[in-house]
Amino acid sequence: MLKGKLEHFFSRYLRTMLFEYCDILDCFNGIQFISIEPTDFGRVHGLLNRIGYSFNCIEHSAFFFEGRLVYSSLDPAYVRHIYH
Repeated sequence: MLKGKLEHFFSRYLRTMLFEYCDILDCFNGIQFISIEPTDFGRVHGLLNRIGYSFNCIEHSAFFFEGRLVYSSLDPAYVRHIYH
């Protein structure tokens, strides 16, 4: 009974989604990460640490490149809100 109801709902729901106009990760509040070389990641992390030490009012930081997350010291739930 439950399986039938779920199949009925999702078969109708998925047809209404316009996948050509959005990224599937956006539909489910996903975050796209970018993979970079370890040395570049170290540079980004070091830069954000230096900024944090220079400006005491900065508690957390996040670094995005080309719309993708490289590093964040924030809770993933907060990053999801910033990302979208």
